[in-house]
Amino acid sequence: MSECLLKTSELTKTYARKNAVDHINLEINTGDMYGFIGKNGAG
Repeated sequence: MSECLLKTSELTKTYARKNAVDHINLEINTGDMYGFIGKNGAG
C-alpha cells in the first residue's frame, strides 16, 4: 500500500474575488505523478 503524501479536502483559493481553486479534493500517494494545470495552461 502507498503512503499518502498530500491530501486535500474542499480546498479553495481565491485571488481578488476569483476562485483559482474551488473545493478540490485529492490524494497524492508515494510514487504518483500528478500535474495541476490552470485555464491558461500554466501549472
